[in-house]
Amino acid sequence: MNSMNHVAKCRGKIIFSPNRPGLKKSHRSFDNGVILKVDNGITEYYSWWLNRKFGISISKPAWGTHITIVNDRDRVKDFAAFEVAKKKFNNKIASVGYDVRLKKQWQFWVLEVLPSPELVEIRKSLGLREDYPFHITIGRDDV
Repeated sequence: MNSMNHVAKCRGKIIFSPNRPGLKKSHRSFDNGVILKVDNGITEYYSWWLNRKFGISISKPAWGTHITIVNDRDRVKDFAAFEVAKKKFNNKIASVGYDVRLKKQWQFWVLEVLPSPELVEIRKSLGLREDYPFHITIGRDDV
């Protein structure tokens, strides 16, 4: 991120093995995933703003507003470590900073997130890369 002048803060709940009710039945559970569930108002505001300012309509994320800590492409190999991290962090509250300037990645609108100690520690404890590009997905272009 270029400047701390464009950083806002939010808090959320760390959720291990989250359900994804907005997805097809076969993809609803994400056993080795971890997210930070944050206020849906973030997505609501930016969705409204994109539509109002630019006439862009987007589909909201299936999980609601969240920050992915461990995604389905990460290969968690140490399931014992996953259970240890789950006991330590599941349902805990974490604070993060995010850049308020929207960016477009492929067909998705996102806000970059500063790595917080909790998010990095979870990834490190699972043997995953610590320089993961954390972000809040606002939505996908409705094309």
